[in-house]
Formats: sequence, C-alpha cells, structure tokens
Amino acid sequence: MKKKIYIIVAQFIFLSAVMMLLAYVQSDIMNNVRAYVRGEGLYAKGQIHAVLHLQNYIKTKNHKEFQLFEKSISIPMGDGLAREALLLTEPDLANAYQGFLQAENHPGDIEGMISFFLYFQHFPYMSEAIKIWTKADDLIAKLKDVGFQLKAAINNNETSRIDQYHKELNKLNIQLAELEFNFSRVLSEGARWIKKTLMLLIVAIFILLLILMLLFTRRLIKAIDRTEQDLMVSENRFRSLYESNMLGIFDWQSDGQVLDANQAFLDLIGYEKRDVDNGKLNWQNITEEDSFQSDNQTLLKIKEMGFCKPFEKEYIHKNGQRVQVLIGAALLGEEENKGICFVLDQSERILQRRELETLNKNLEQRVMEKTRDLLSAKIAAEEASTAKSNFLANMSHEIRTPMNGIIGMTSLVLKTELNEQQKDYIGKANYSAENLLGIINDILDFSKIEADKLEIEEVDLQLRNTISNTVNLLELKAEEKSIKLAIKIDHAIPDYFIGDPLRLGQILNNLGSNAVKFSNPGSIVSLNVSIQKESEQDALLHFSVQDTGIGIPPEQQKKLFQSFSQADNSTTRKFGGTGLGLVISQKITQLMGGKIWLESKPNIGSTFHFTVLLKKPQGSSAKTDSPDSVTKKEFNDAINRLKGAKILLVEDNEINQLVAKRFLVMNGLTVKSAYNGQEALNLLADHDFDGILMDCHMPVMDGYETTCQIRNQGRIRDLPIIAFTADAMESNVKKVLSKGMNDYIAKPFRADVLFTTMAKWINPGK
Repeated sequence: MKKKIYIIVAQFIFLSAVMMLLAYVQSDIMNNVRAYVRGEGLYAKGQIHAVLHLQNYIKTKNHKEFQLFEKSISIPMGDGLAREALLLTEPDLANAYQGFLQAENHPGDIEGMISFFLYFQHFPYMSEAIKIWTKADDLIAKLKDVGFQLKAAINNNETSRIDQYHKELNKLNIQLAELEFNFSRVLSEGARWIKKTLMLLIVAIFILLLILMLLFTRRLIKAIDRTEQDLMVSENRFRSLYESNMLGIFDWQSDGQVLDANQAFLDLIGYEKRDVDNGKLNWQNITEEDSFQSDNQTLLKIKEMGFCKPFEKEYIHKNGQRVQVLIGAALLGEEENKGICFVLDQSERILQRRELETLNKNLEQRVMEKTRDLLSAKIAAEEASTAKSNFLANMSHEIRTPMNGIIGMTSLVLKTELNEQQKDYIGKANYSAENLLGIINDILDFSKIEADKLEIEEVDLQLRNTISNTVNLLELKAEEKSIKLAIKIDHAIPDYFIGDPLRLGQILNNLGSNAVKFSNPGSIVSLNVSIQKESEQDALLHFSVQDTGIGIPPEQQKKLFQSFSQADNSTTRKFGGTGLGLVISQKITQLMGGKIWLESKPNIGSTFHFTVLLKKPQGSSAKTDSPDSVTKKEFNDAINRLKGAKILLVEDNEINQLVAKRFLVMNGLTVKSAYNGQEALNLLADHDFDGILMDCHMPVMDGYETTCQIRNQGRIRDLPIIAFTADAMESNVKKVLSKGMNDYIAKPFRADVLFTTMAKWINPGK
C-alpha cells in the first residue's frame, strides 16, 4: 500500500509540474501580446503630436514647432523600420530592435514585441494588423512630405498653398486616427482570441493528462495486485520447498542461533524440531572451533553482498560423526542480521570425487607418458620430413645445376653446323637430359603430394592451346618411333575455361609419354576429349589416351597408382621411369574434381581415362593462354623488345654462366658476368644495366643478400632483378619474391620462358 501511495503522489507532482509549465507558457505569450499592444500605443501618440506641432507651426510660423514635428514624426517611422526588418526572409533582429527603440518603446518590451511578431505574423489577426500598419506607414510618409512642403510654402509666403496643405493635413490626421483605431481593435481582438485559445488548450491538455494518469494508475494498481498474488504463490512454493526433504534449509541470525529448520536439515545433523524451538541449536554447536574464523568472514561477506557463493563445509552430527555438506547462504529481505541457508549432503559425492581424483591422477600420468612418446615420435617425424625436404631441395639444386649446363650446351651445339651423325648423337643427349629433368620434376611433385602442398590454380585456360602444347612436346618422341598421334576433340566443347593449364598439361604429358613409350613402332596413339556432364557454371571433361603397347595384366593394374611402382620390374629395366607419373596424375585429377582409371589387355594395349571439372568463364572473362604457354610470336616479340638490353649475369657456375651468356648474346643482348654478389655490386657501381639475372646460391655473397643491398641503394633500387636458380622448390619461389626480386626462372631454363619472363620486366634504355 505504501508503494501505491508513493506512485500516486509522484503522478500528482508530475501533473502539477506540467500545468505550471503550461501556465508559464501562457503567461509568457500574453506578456508578449501586452507588450506589443502597449508599445504600439505610442504609435498614435507620435502621430497626434506630429499633427499638433505642424498645426501650431501654421499658426505661429515658429520654426521650433517644426523641429518638434520632425522629432514626433520619427517615432512612427521607427515602427515602420522595425516592421520591414522583421518581414525579411531572414529577419534582421538588430535593425528591428533599433526601430522599436526609435519609436520610443520601452527596452524591456521590445524582445517580447519581436517574439510576438515573429511567432504570430501569419496569424489572421496579426496579418490584418500588419496590413493596417503598412497603410499607416504610407500615410506617415505622406504626412512627412506634406510637412516639408508646408514649410516651403510658409517660407515663400504662399497663402493658397498653405491653405491647401492645411486641408490635406487635416484629412491625413482623420485617416491616421481611423487606422490607429482599427489597428488597436484588431490587436485587442487577437489578444483575446489567443488568451481564450490558450486557456482551452491548457484545459484540454490537463484533461488528457488526467485521463492518462488515471488509466496508468489503474493499470499500476492491477499490476501491483498481480505482483502481490505472485508473491503469495512464490511464498507458498518456497514454504513447500522449505518443508520438503530434498534439501536442508534453516533460518539463522548473526549470533549463530538457528531460528527455524526443515526436517531434512535436522535429519542431516541428528537434531529434532524441539531443539530449534527451545533455542538449543546454534551453528557453533555443530561446527569445529577451527572453522569459527572462516565462518565469521563468510558472515561479513554475506552482510556486504547480501549472499555468498556455495562452499564446502563440515558439520558435526549429534553422534559426533563428521558430515560433509555444500552450503549457500543469503540475507532475508532487508534484515542485516538474519538469513537463510541451503544445505546439501556431500558425503557420498566427496567420496566418489576422491576416488575419481585418484583415477584421474593415474590417468593423467599415463596420458603424460603417452604424450611424451607421441611428442618424441612427432619431433622425429618432423625432423625426418625436414631432412627429406632439405635433401630433395639440395639434390634438386645440385642436379639441376649441371643439367642446365648439359641441356644448354647441347642446345647451343644443335644450333651449329653438324653432320647428321653428330646431330643425331647430340639430339639424343639433349633428349635424355630432358627426360632426366622430367624425372626430377616428378620427384619434386611427389614430395609436394606427401606434404599435402600440391596446389591447383584457377586461371584462364584455353583448352585446345593446352592440348596443342602437349602434343608438340610428344611429337619428337613419337617421330623417333614412327608413331602417329591422333587427336579428336568434341566440337561441342568450348575452348575457354577457368582452371590450371599447367597441371592439366602435366597429366596429358604423363599419359601421352607413357603411351608413346610403351607403343610399338608404327602404331597410333589416340587422344580423345568429350563432355561427360555440363552446367551453366562448369563442365566435367572426359579425356582418354589409348595406345597399342604391351598392355597390363589385371593383377598388376592395382599397383599402377602406388608410389614408385610399375607393372613389373622388367618394365623399369626395359622402358625406365620412376613410377611416379601416374601417382602425380591421380592426385591432380582429384584436386581438379575428377578421377583417373584404365582399361587394359596384355599385348593389345591400354586406355587411360581421366576426368577434370573446369569452370566456365562468367561475363567478359579474358581469354588468355596459360602463363607457361608461349607462342612463337610471343617468343619473337620478346626477343625483339630485349635487343640491345644490357644485362648483368650473376652466376658462380662457369658452364651455366657460359650457356646463359651465349643464349643472350646470340639474340642481341649485351652481357657482363659476375661470379658472386660482391662482384655484381662492384660492377653496378661503375656500369649501367637494364636488368639482372641473379643466381641465389653463390660464395662470398649470395643472391638474396645482394638483392637486399641493391634495393637499399637509391640509384639502382628499382633495377629489375630476376632469380636465375636451380632451386625449384616452391618455398624458394616465395623466398625469392619476399627478398625483393621481380620474378623467377628455373634452371635448366627454356629459351622461350627465359626471354618472355625477361621481357615482362626489362625495358632497354630505361
């Protein structure tokens, strides 16, 4: 009930405040109206005095009367200036104030007059008053003119004109008096209307607020009644819980006295209800003396916060046994010295917890031992993997370096005049070196597969161009065995896709090379391409490579897609190979959303099938070739752009230096050589170059350090630097770019890749 009274009183206070605010607004508006009416009363006074002084001037011819006329006429003219200033699009308040001041209005009334004019100028009464005011201003201006014309007539002693102006003066006086009467009447009517309207508005707002207050009060009373009912229900529920045997509950006061307790708590500690009623039960009686200090600290925390979090405690049963409990406490309402406790028997749970802790401790010990074993095994595996990767990287570099010399030198020799036998020998040596390079690349790809780092790009892919590039690589091998290549591509297949042309070409090259390798001389190797499934977004393409070779027995086909495996050992001895090509091809097809399989019969031939899922270009996708596919025109254009370029070749291997230098000079470039990074820096200090081919691994100063120093020198910091190294691991490519080099050329190099890559960055003469 007390809360209800507080709420109703607060509502009345609020309503009174609103009414006082509305009364203040009404008073302020009426004060402004009164100030305006009072101020404009001076308008008539100034006009009457001006006419009176002018009439006295006619009678007495005294110039002092004319001066008084001029002073009086300026009063209503000030009102006119104020009106014009307030009627501007952006009201000029300063000039309006000066105008009303000139009209001899009281300074304390002027702000109210301006506010009333601005707020009510479109109000019908005020609008009519402004029109009257405007007419009066015109008559005042005319009165001023008559006054000065009358002065001139008197000075010239023109009797007839004096009589004429005197009549006109009387006429203007009558008109001004009439306008003044109408002006005051309209303002008075407007003031009465505003007062009446404001009163009605205040009464309406008061009634509305009163209705809202009554409705709110009614709803509030209903809500309070519902709350009281809910409290009664809650109290009944609490009482039911209190009396239940599921949870021990007791009421206490700060001196330790137990005021009330349910049967569950009494059973827990072995006491009876009469012990509580007789005041014989105190929590200090059932608690060890050592716990008194912690209990007092808990009591202080409850008084401070109103409750405490559940904590474990030990009570003493009446028979002397120890009872483990979980207890929580809170104050009762606003009482600081009384509270309630909830007690849960924890004896059995604590026993189980101790047993579980023992088991967990043993389990943790075993897990730690296993973890140490696994960690040791993991470290050993990582060390083995790192050692393997380092070994592959080093072996790749060490093999590629002489391979670059072999392939480069044999390529240079093939460009010289040779007899047929020499050309045949050198060509076969070059071909064997290319095969060896392919084996090295297979090993590197396999290492990526094992490390799960083989990635598929999504770039523009021109299907027929990719197939053509692969066929061009196979033609030399096929011609040596007089094998014919038959290519059939379904006309319905679009030419442009989004995919990885390099990896697709790698699959085709692996399968095509095997088909040529295992086919008999004079036979045919067929490549067929068709659409297996198609949608608006992508197409699943089916490729098949068919040969007429030795075939593969069914029991040996399962081994084909296993690492380092072939049909049988005699295959390796007769045809060579690592047995990795099909493993790599299988992984690539899986990454490209397809699969690979074969059909084969011994002594008849084999057909390898594979599928890849390629996306279709959407919108105006560019139709470009693979970045590794270089046409003859692109190759020639690159050489033409590079002619005359000054190149610094930094290479520590003498043979590789000679090979690269010969290729560059043969195609119109000027080359200076350095055997290490320090020599390169010395040459850069004295010579200008258009670009640098930089080996990465060199004595004295390697390519990485050399590049960093070049990028820190102002004159040559932007010089194009292209890595020229036999380290073909992917990690080395990232390292090259992170050190500031522009691009990467792997050794052994292809002439088309060498020149097109250089042409992207090197511009002779700039």
